[in-house]
Amino acid sequence: MPKTDYCYQAPTLAGNGGRCFGTRRTSFRAISQDYFKNEAPQSFVTEAALFCVIVMTAAVPVINSASALLHLVRAFAIL
Repeated sequence: MPKTDYCYQAPTLAGNGGRCFGTRRTSFRAISQDYFKNEAPQSFVTEAALFCVIVMTAAVPVINSASALLHLVRAFAIL
């Protein structure tokens, strides 16, 4: 059985820390802030208008079915 040194510590290189080698890249947070500052306001109005159209399109059948259900309940209440 080979002998194992349980107190082994890897050698460190002077001047290096926990950073990656090479140039520093933009963080995800900085990319997100840049997006919300520059690009998001341009498409917000378009997306809000499209959302309103979708909501109105979905609301019409819901209102019609609620009205039909109300008529059905009234019809059975009379019998």
